[in-house]
Order: sequence, then C-alpha cells, then structure tokens
Amino acid sequence: MADSDETPSPGQHDDTGDTGRAPVPPSEESEASTPDFMAGEDFSSHEDFFAELERNNRDDVETAKPELDDFGFDEIGRDDEDGASEESGTTGSAAAGSRTARMRNAARRRGDGSSGPNRRRASAESPFSNPRVRLLLGVALAVVVVAIIVLVVRSYERNRLVDGYTSYVTQSGKIAQASAALGPKLVHTMENSTGQSSTQLKADLNALVADAARQTQQAKALDAPSGVVDANRALVLALQYRQNALGALAANLDSIVHSSSGPVAASSVANSMQRFLGSDVIVQDSYLGETAQALRNESITGVSVPNTNSVLFLPGPDQDFVLAGNAAQLVNSMRHVGSEASGQGAPHGLSLVSVLAEPGAITLTPGISETIPESSNLHWAVTVQNGGSFVENNIRVSASLSYGGPPVDVQATTIRTFNPGQKVVVSVPGPQASAVKLGTLGTLHVQVATVPGEQTITNNAADYPITVTFN
Repeated sequence: MADSDETPSPGQHDDTGDTGRAPVPPSEESEASTPDFMAGEDFSSHEDFFAELERNNRDDVETAKPELDDFGFDEIGRDDEDGASEESGTTGSAAAGSRTARMRNAARRRGDGSSGPNRRRASAESPFSNPRVRLLLGVALAVVVVAIIVLVVRSYERNRLVDGYTSYVTQSGKIAQASAALGPKLVHTMENSTGQSSTQLKADLNALVADAARQTQQAKALDAPSGVVDANRALVLALQYRQNALGALAANLDSIVHSSSGPVAASSVANSMQRFLGSDVIVQDSYLGETAQALRNESITGVSVPNTNSVLFLPGPDQDFVLAGNAAQLVNSMRHVGSEASGQGAPHGLSLVSVLAEPGAITLTPGISETIPESSNLHWAVTVQNGGSFVENNIRVSASLSYGGPPVDVQATTIRTFNPGQKVVVSVPGPQASAVKLGTLGTLHVQVATVPGEQTITNNAADYPITVTFN
C-alpha cells in the first residue's frame, strides 16, 4: 500500500489494505443504522468517540429504570431525542431553549390537577369520593329503609288483626248472651205464674220472637275475621233455630192451650224445646269452640269468648222440658179448666190441709198444744192443695217459730209446679236448735203463699201451739 500523509476522514472506512480491493461505498442501510448521537457530531479523536458512546449507553440504561413518577421529564427526554434526530444541525443555545420550554410545558401539564400525589392524597382522605363506597352506602341505606318499612307494615297489619278479632269476639259475645237471656224469659212466660190468658201469653211470645229476629240480623251483619267465618255462620244458624222455635210456640199457642189432648199439646212444646237444646250444642261446639281456637292460632290475648253457661238458651233444669213428660207441666201451666167465654175466668185457690211433726208423725191441730220431743231431724210435713183451675208455680210454704213476740226462726220450701186439684206434701225444716226454748210453750205459724187472682186466703195459714222438750 502506498504511503500517504492523509488521514481518512471520520465516517469513512479504508477497505484497500493488503487485499487490493477498492473501497466499498456505504449503503443506505448502514447510514440509517448510524446512532443518533453521532449525527452531526465532529469527533476529533477516537477517545472522544468512545467516551460519547459510553455516556449514551449509560443514559439508556438509566432511562430504562422504572420510576414511580417522572414528573414529566420522560416526555422532555423523548422530545429531546426526537428533536435531536430531526434537527441535528441546530445550535446548542437553540436546543437548550427548546428543552427549557418543553420542561415548562411538562410542568404545566403535571400541575393541571388530573393526577399526581396531591390528587392521590385527597382521594385517600375522602373515601366518599370513591364511587364503590358511595354505591355500598346507598345499598345499605336502602336495605335499612326497606327493613323499617317492612316492620311498620307488619306492625300495622298485626294491630288490625288483633283489633278485628277483639271487636268480633266482643260484639258476637254480647249477641249470644242476649239471645240466651230469652230462654229463662220463655220458661217464665209459659209457667204463667200470674195466670195470664192465652191472648196475653201469645203477645209475650211474639215479643220474644221479635227480639230473636233482631239478634239473628245483628249476627249476620258482623264483620268476622277470616279465622272465625265458620264460627259466625254457626252462631247465625243457632240464632235462627231459636227464632224459628219461638215462632212455632207463638203460632201454636192457641191449639196448645185449648187442645183436648194433653199429650199432643205436650209433644208440640217438647219439639220446640228440642230446637232450643240443639241451638245450645251448636253455640258451644261450633261458635265458642272454633272462636277460642282461632284466638289461640293467632296468639291473641286480652280477649276471650263468653262463659258457656251465659250463652245457653236452656240452662240447668230447663233442659228437662225437651221431654214430653216434663213439657206437660208447662202445658198445664198455660191451660185452665172452664171457659173464658163467661168473662169471669176460672178461680185460683190454694189451701193448707194438714201439718205433721216428724219424726213421730205427731198431728198438729190449731189451738191445741202439742209436746214435741227434741230431735236433730225435726221437720214439718205440710200438705197443700190446689183448689183452683190453674196450674200454679213456685208456691212458697213457710214455718216460723215464736215465743210471744217476733219469730225467732223461719224455715221455708217451694212447690215448683202445682196442678189444679192436686195435693202436695212438702217437707219444711224444723227450727234451729239455738232458737228453741226447751220446755217453753211457743207458736208454730205455717203459711202457704197466695197467688194472683185467689179470692179466699183464710185457708192458706194456721197457728199451732207447741212445746219442744228434751227427748
């Protein structure tokens, strides 16, 4: 190779060497692969070239490290690289000014409030600014509101339920008790203790029919809760039974009173009494029983169904009238011997027949003194006769002991039913031992009560002188 004093210019390669080959011109690809930091640079020595290369490599490594926040300098660096590749010939002062402007722009972009540490700190300090937190709070509030509404609605419905049952039980109980009160009134009317005519008796029965019809309508009009609908139907049915039976008695009263056959008349009365007894069974089982069960099912306290005895139409001994033999007593009470056509009517009359001291069957005679041995079982057997034409009821027979002043002891008994012409022997208890003055003459006064319409009352009582001595 020929000696030459010239040094190849930077960027060119001498490929002649010992090979004798001609220099190869640089291709477009090799020019394009030239590093950016070499563009437009004039390196005076190889040391300057490698130093610049090392600095560039070090900058690339440091730039590749992840940063939590580059404060916009990454954009500045990219802008510098882009500017360096596009304007390689720009002077140093112009490039420095461009970098300063880009740094200001980056700082302004960082300070626009859209991101950054200050924004993150504000978010951490205000959790309600988080949409998820606000959503959860809204859902929780909605759940609480719904729960409160449900509780209020349930409480309202419960109060309505309790009020409905309380009102029904109270009102239906009053109706049932008012209906039951008609039973004793009916028996009292048919016993005819005041000796009313059949016309008067019929008017009294029709008044009872009107009361029963009104009570049936009241029961139908009740607002029964769902749990006692069947119970109310049973109550209405029982009241209808009573209304129909009363109506039958009123309609058949004339034939009962004037019938020539006592058994037929008694059977007619017994049929009506059986309807009354059937109504009592319905009231007990289907009204009282089902209503009480409904109250237990709904756990309702503070109100209860009426007492059983208070809703029975035929209580106690009155139930015996369902038998024809016992119903005949009521027939006799309403019937009389003789004709009402004369306008005078049949007479009423009771009389005291005799008195015996028991034990010992000592006959007492008015005005004649008798000595009676002391006994813990001392009593008087009094015979009474109904000499009138009416059946008399609830006749009181009494015996009082006195020693020259007011009675020191009074005992009594009652004849429930007394048919015309009948004689009845009743037992009247003797005086209490503490009231008796042993060995002292006293007076025993026996009295049979008078009845309305009785004309002669002198034979209703008598005085008997007695002395009770030690046995």
